[in-house]
Order: sequence, then C-alpha cells, then structure tokens
Amino acid sequence: DLSAPMGFAPTPRMLEVLADFTDTLGWSAWRSGDSFGFVGCDTDVRPDVLQPPTRARGAAATLAATLRALDLAGESARALEEAALHLGRQRALVFLVSDFHLPLPQVDAVLASMAHHELVPVVLWDPLEFGLSIRRGLVRTYDPESGAMRLLWWRPALQGRWLAAQHQRRAALLQMFGRHRLKPLFIEGDFDADAVTRHFHS
Repeated sequence: DLSAPMGFAPTPRMLEVLADFTDTLGWSAWRSGDSFGFVGCDTDVRPDVLQPPTRARGAAATLAATLRALDLAGESARALEEAALHLGRQRALVFLVSDFHLPLPQVDAVLASMAHHELVPVVLWDPLEFGLSIRRGLVRTYDPESGAMRLLWWRPALQGRWLAAQHQRRAALLQMFGRHRLKPLFIEGDFDADAVTRHFHS
C-alpha cells in the first residue's frame, strides 16, 4: 500500500517501516535461495517500484532506498486488487503491507484476490494516528486520505472516542482476517525483525 496515508505526517514513519521490512524480507529470501518481488499500489500499480521476482543480491536494498524517497500522493490504494495479477500462478508467500484503513468490503476483495497464495496481512499503524501526548488543547489534525486540515479541541473524552475507534477497527480487521483463515502481523511503531520471527514461531 503506497497511498498517501502511508506517508502519515508529521514524519514518513510508516514508509520507513515499510522500507525496513522490504529490505529485511529481500535479504532473507536471498539468503534462503528464494526469489523476491514487490508490487506497490496506490490508485494504480506503480511501475517505478514494480520488482518482478528475482534472486539478485541487493535488489531489495535498492528498492528500500527508493521507497524511502517516494512521494506518496495517491489518495487511495484501490489498485491493491490488481496486485494479484503480478504475483504469478505459482503459490508464494505474500506479505500484504498496509495500514488497512480501506473500506472493509475492499479489504475483503483484496484478501480474496490473493487467496491462492500463503498470505500474511501486515498492519502498519503509527501510534500518533490514534492519540496525542497532550490531554487537552487546540490541535491541528490532518486527514491523509483527503488532504483536509481541521482544528480540534483535544480533550480526554475525545481521546477516549478516538481510542475506542482504534479498538473497533482492530476487532473488525481481526474478524475479517479470521474469516479468511489468516493470521495478521501488527506493527505499531518501529520495525522489529524479532517480532516478525516471533509471529511465525507462535
């Protein structure tokens, strides 16, 4: 998912996490003698980061550097449903990396399109998406989907509703992943390679 929300302000943190994740996966694939490929999507499949399966050493590191420098302007990741067309017919281990703030019917369609593969949904969330360190005050908020800015009077009650929305979203995603018999990996904050390892060993 290379839509604008993945470049969440004030820092491109989730994009950095995606780049670190990509670099690590590519290195692991090369070390195991497997191929590595990458499909990046916003409103379209992006040709500038499309990487057909390769066993070339360093391909993922080069791609990760490109990802860190990307300008994410696509309003949505609707092209994720087309990503499966680039995965090939042979069953593969596929990591679907997104913030999963897409409408749930679209998430369902994307998961169904990749059902042939061994699919691991990777949910990237930045803690700043769902809360602020201050308890009360006037804050400026930014909607990455629309680009709209608005002022809010931040207060404990609003923070409570914000966190409740996060919990509801997590529950809805877990329910959907469960229907597809998928075990998601949540990364909230910086990339942690050990957490990925624990996910597969649990």
